[in-house]
Amino acid sequence: AVAVASTASTGTNPSNIIGYVSIRGDTCAGSNRPTIALAANTYTFGQFQNVQNMSFTGTAASVYNGGTGSRAQNVKALNSSTTATRAAFSGGTDSFNFDIECVCQLGRGLYHINNNAKYQGVYAHHSHTGVYVGSSRATFSDILIYGCSVVGVAAATATTYFTGLTIRGYATPVSATSGVLISNAIDDQFITNSIISGWATGIAQTTAQRYSNRGAYNCFYNNTT
Repeated sequence: AVAVASTASTGTNPSNIIGYVSIRGDTCAGSNRPTIALAANTYTFGQFQNVQNMSFTGTAASVYNGGTGSRAQNVKALNSSTTATRAAFSGGTDSFNFDIECVCQLGRGLYHINNNAKYQGVYAHHSHTGVYVGSSRATFSDILIYGCSVVGVAAATATTYFTGLTIRGYATPVSATSGVLISNAIDDQFITNSIISGWATGIAQTTAQRYSNRGAYNCFYNNTT
């Protein structure tokens, strides 16, 4: 694995890894971003290490792993492994992740497993599961999930907030299961101002829950149920 897990960086003096095309400070996006090809390795960042304008590819259990208090901006993570349940991008604890693209063909595009992370402007696509929420106290806003084969959002923890999501499955046929799948008896979960379309089931909730709201200003279109 590749680890730059130093504790030298702090909230007032963070480390910054910033990609550029030819001159420091120039704009790069899409295929112009510098790419780190990790193969079977994982890239793990330390605390307060910020990453901007970079692309990561690999086949490990998780390609990109953000550090505590980190910021990721204009970052793409691609996991091309043929092994199930792997992940492309995981934000760190207390991290802010903005303008992220993530793809994991047989696993999870965005894999939230650290508390208190924020995600905004994420494009998760052509994965088994677009976004998997496995830890509490996360906020997701302005998220586009497209063309995921089985689940758009799989949420298994409490105190999670989603707003401004577009969760688009396949139109014909509809994607296999659910736009949003809630699998545990969890509380304090909110989904608002979102569009869910092209799924066998728009939102599937398998167990009773309290203090949650998943019906406020949401649009359901072209779902089987």
